[in-house]
Amino acid sequence: MSQDYDVALKQLLRTSTRVLWQQLTGAPVAEWLNVESPKVENRRVDLLARLIDGRHFHIELQSRNEPNFARRMAEYHLSLERIVGKPVHPIGLYVGKAPLSMEATYRSECLQFSFPLIDFRDLDGAPLIASPDLGDNMLAILTELDKERVIASVLNRIALLSPDQQRVAGMEFVILSVLRGVDQHVREWVQRMPLVIDFNDSEVFGPSYRKGREEGRIETERETLRLLLNKRFGLISPSVNERIDTGTGPELKRWIVRILDAPTLEAVFE
Repeated sequence: MSQDYDVALKQLLRTSTRVLWQQLTGAPVAEWLNVESPKVENRRVDLLARLIDGRHFHIELQSRNEPNFARRMAEYHLSLERIVGKPVHPIGLYVGKAPLSMEATYRSECLQFSFPLIDFRDLDGAPLIASPDLGDNMLAILTELDKERVIASVLNRIALLSPDQQRVAGMEFVILSVLRGVDQHVREWVQRMPLVIDFNDSEVFGPSYRKGREEGRIETERETLRLLLNKRFGLISPSVNERIDTGTGPELKRWIVRILDAPTLEAVFE
């Protein structure tokens, strides 16, 4: 997964120890275990937990349909049971936008391994949004619960946090919203609310956010130029409109300044 998605999801899943884990495993988490899997693919498992009833669960997050996911889960499972020394229950948790199409069984000539593969959309979002845990609330955006309801509830709760907490929680929520294609809607909500969230800080949103702001600024300059030209020289022609549409940022600024003293329409573009 993208590093931003990976970090945000792991953090929220670790802090969401009640409602979500009751749905996934039937019991809350007692302790998170930090276990390095042998170098199967030189990766660390996503989440390994010991529940209050003593069972161990390995949760592997997946944001895209990976052909070899079942084999990787089998490799993790064998190594984790050897390291932990007790049965480890595996769960694949799919959070991707595309429909889930991965297999939950790995078969070879000598081995057959199956595990629960859960699409987050199939989880019940109502207990998550009703939870007193903000992490649970944010994870509800990944379910089929009404997105408008989730966004309003989560952002109103984030608004009660300190500025530093708003920055962290707000960015985590926007990152999750990407997985359901509603990030633009969330960002529009954020901009209408008194929240301290800077999208420039995110590796996921920084480039696109800055690009979007620049494109918005240029489009505003184009409309300003058209209004001023129409006011000064009368209705402009389609060819002038086309010239404005293809103008760069520096050109638009230069043309706007020239309107102040240009004797003719043609002089503006010289």
